[in-house]
Amino acid sequence: MNYCILKMRRLFNPLVRFYTPLFYLLLHSSCSRVDHKQSALDPKGLVSQNQYDIFMLSVWITIFLFCAVGGCLLYVLWRYRAKTKEEAMEIPPQSHGNSKTEVSLILASAVILVILAIPTLQGVVLMNRVPDANDEATLKKLNLDRSQIEGAVTVNVTGKRFFWIFEYPQYGIVTANELVFPASKAIRINLRTEDVIHSFWLPKLAGKMDLMPGQENFLWFIADQEKIRSGKSSEEAMPSVFDGKMRQVVFAKQKFTDEFEPVGGLFYGQCAEYCGNSHAYMSFRALAQTDADFDAWVKRFQNSQNPNMQPTTYNPEMEYEKDTIITFADDSLGENSVREYRSTKKIAKGEAPNLSA
Repeated sequence: MNYCILKMRRLFNPLVRFYTPLFYLLLHSSCSRVDHKQSALDPKGLVSQNQYDIFMLSVWITIFLFCAVGGCLLYVLWRYRAKTKEEAMEIPPQSHGNSKTEVSLILASAVILVILAIPTLQGVVLMNRVPDANDEATLKKLNLDRSQIEGAVTVNVTGKRFFWIFEYPQYGIVTANELVFPASKAIRINLRTEDVIHSFWLPKLAGKMDLMPGQENFLWFIADQEKIRSGKSSEEAMPSVFDGKMRQVVFAKQKFTDEFEPVGGLFYGQCAEYCGNSHAYMSFRALAQTDADFDAWVKRFQNSQNPNMQPTTYNPEMEYEKDTIITFADDSLGENSVREYRSTKKIAKGEAPNLSA
């Protein structure tokens, strides 16, 4: 056996024994299911699918480059290895390189950058601009219907430490930590913050966008109804928020099981920018609904937020059992606004509900 191989074995054997278990430990610690409730690798909307496609394009290009460069490196190491101790001591002929090879590699790198840049720039434009309802060519390319854009729903999202406010200016209603939307329509999201920097992250539908003090940012999304309904009955796909079926399913499956996404139309979002001690609890749910269920939900909230009605059912002098629905007025979300809360545990007299739960 030649000298070079013996020397390499002495060098690498201790390293392999030490780093192999560490590598597998780190590999397994980073793994999760693709369909995890906050996975960007399981897109359910047009914008998120576009972002996923760009990501996978870069992954495949990276794999190709890794194999090409690594393969060349291994070939050169094996082809020109020193077979004896005398050969290992010799200094090989020195040269500056190969001009043709260097120019070719530079051009190849430029081509790869162009291949990545074009869809990336197109994706940036798509994320920041709702298609024109009169642009038939663009709508056809994106497989959208004109009615989906013309009937777009606008939601003003305000980030506060440590919860989210969702205002529907078209309907005059406000919610907290729950974004309810029609699955058949485009959703325009206007983002603002009243304190520190937050980041609105809805990975399966819309990607991520920062909320900056003193300015308003924007993103939009539209759900892919076929993916939401895939493999599910109509009731499993989008149970109604209006009649409470969505909540029954969600709260029945709060524990982590093999079924990470018990409801097709239920999506989870999160603040993705550290904003203080309770940042980890600044999450929200996005609930896709049929047009009929969304209209019923809107009417219900419009009635509950009518200033001539008394929406408050919360009484601090009463005890509430687990899973009791409580509504109460809260002007911090806007004038004559209310919150609806389902207790996650028994609430004793004088104990305030945990609204972040």
